[in-house]
Amino acid sequence: MIRTAMVGLGKMGLSHLAILRAHPQLDLVAGCDSTAYLTDILSKYSGLKCHADFDRMLEQEQLDAIVIATPSKLHAAMVEKALNRGLHVFCEKPFVLDVRDGERLVSLAESKGLVNQVGYHYIVVGAHSPSMKFVGDEAEIADVIRIINDSGATCLIVGLGAPKQEIWIVKHRHLMPKVKVYMGVGATIDYEADAVKRAPRWMTRRGLEWVYRITTEPRRYWRRYLRDMEYFWLLLKDAMGLYRSPWGQELKNTRPIR
Repeated sequence: MIRTAMVGLGKMGLSHLAILRAHPQLDLVAGCDSTAYLTDILSKYSGLKCHADFDRMLEQEQLDAIVIATPSKLHAAMVEKALNRGLHVFCEKPFVLDVRDGERLVSLAESKGLVNQVGYHYIVVGAHSPSMKFVGDEAEIADVIRIINDSGATCLIVGLGAPKQEIWIVKHRHLMPKVKVYMGVGATIDYEADAVKRAPRWMTRRGLEWVYRITTEPRRYWRRYLRDMEYFWLLLKDAMGLYRSPWGQELKNTRPIR
């Protein structure tokens, strides 16, 4: 049996707690949370031994592994302490808030031969970068679709630029029956890869990120935002009662999602 402790007994922690208690190969020996009324209730009605202090729990309990579901800012320090005590760690996402901490902790786990897993809900099954003109090459399109289908992906992110990516999705989605969700993205990939810096916070808070983007890359964006002006003009006319959206009646007849 793997002697395990649950650290963080909030919403996600309680979900993990139920799974840990039901697992035939785990012995849930302790829980840890700084909220006294919560640990009191758990101790009283479930019999789980609870600690209010993480360090004290590590000192007092004989553990093989821990599951961490605390606030994100606490993850790095807790994971490091657990690894240094020779414990396997399952940590809720996000793993850490600084890439350097993540790299350091991964190296620490590898050096000690410990399992260190992050609780992501989604698995990236693959990535593919086709040629720049693949949308006009039926053979390459067929190859890309084969790669997607073979991967088993149920969510597909397409970054070909608008409106090319949306047109490609609509035209070929019937050939990818396993995919249930399609996302056409642009600068999101650049931001996530840290290849492009986002606008200052004061601009994003005021909805002015588009101003920052067009000033930093005018040759790339000026045509796109010029086309958007027509859409905003129609919205303004609709608000003033001078224009009727062809989708207006259809939207009025839709039922809200509950």
